Amino acid sequence: MRRIIFVIILFLGMLVLLTRFTAGTKLFFTLQEGIWWWVDLAIIIEVIYLLNQGAFYTSLYHFFGVRDRFKHIFNLTLAYNFVSVVLPGGNLSGSALIVHDAICRGMEASRAIMLNFIYSLLSYTCFILILSLGFFYLITKNMLHLYETITAFLLLTLVLAQIFILLIAYFKPTWLIHFAALLARGLNWLGFLFVKRPILVPEQATSFAEEFGITVKFLTERWQKLWRSVIFAFLGEILRISILGILFLAFRQQINLESLIAGYAVGILFVIISVTPGGTGIMEGIMAVVFASLGVPFEKAVVVTFAYRGITFWLPFVLGIFGLRRAKKT
Repeated sequence: MRRIIFVIILFLGMLVLLTRFTAGTKLFFTLQEGIWWWVDLAIIIEVIYLLNQGAFYTSLYHFFGVRDRFKHIFNLTLAYNFVSVVLPGGNLSGSALIVHDAICRGMEASRAIMLNFIYSLLSYTCFILILSLGFFYLITKNMLHLYETITAFLLLTLVLAQIFILLIAYFKPTWLIHFAALLARGLNWLGFLFVKRPILVPEQATSFAEEFGITVKFLTERWQKLWRSVIFAFLGEILRISILGILFLAFRQQINLESLIAGYAVGILFVIISVTPGGTGIMEGIMAVVFASLGVPFEKAVVVTFAYRGITFWLPFVLGIFGLRRAKKT
């Protein structure tokens, strides 16, 4: 069964390559127009970003008591990036891969899910800090639009919802257990309605909710040891901003730090909150428009944005194919 799933995922990956072959070819010729040493440096920093992502997950594995090798977790994070693109559900599909691996290596299901929960929470929180700087600069320039504000509010709501779940699990664990039982009954009602069988055993749902509450207490008792994960989360944002700044140098365009952060923040915001997978087709246009509104010639803004999107999409995608293969072996 695993081999069949592996083949299906690779097949979907090949479909992505074929459907985006023209974009990949265009990216190759676009990068050739830039100053080669700056382009090479941007690619090297993207590799460092991927290593940092692997270190981020490794620190969380260690925090939850699984002392796995960095090499395996790094391959797993490469596979995470690949699966998040080719499967429906985006990052949720990639997170399922991490959860499955953590459980296979002896981690409790509640801790495996909490691992991804904390990864998401730290990543989004660090990004919101960057986004706040970018929005502040746009406000001073009177260039902040309503659609950007609404999208940022949706992201903030998502983060606050995650924090609210942690607070409920810590202060009112019985509420979480009751909610799990209610959710199980609701899903089973839908199951009998459509597939004529239950979807979730209520006892399993309440047991998981109880374990999740215990995991939250474990987290609050050792939260100081998450400092490495916090550093990796911040470093990831800094590395991606650096790639964007270097590509401006590669295409011979000056830009100040404030405009760089503002354009990056708005662009990535529409990667996180988007109606298309990974913000495809939306992020590129919005980021280019923001840079153009901040004084960058529109042609340069489009080229830099396209190059940035290409490097941060194609490199993790291609390496993810090898990462998936190596993770499967281990």
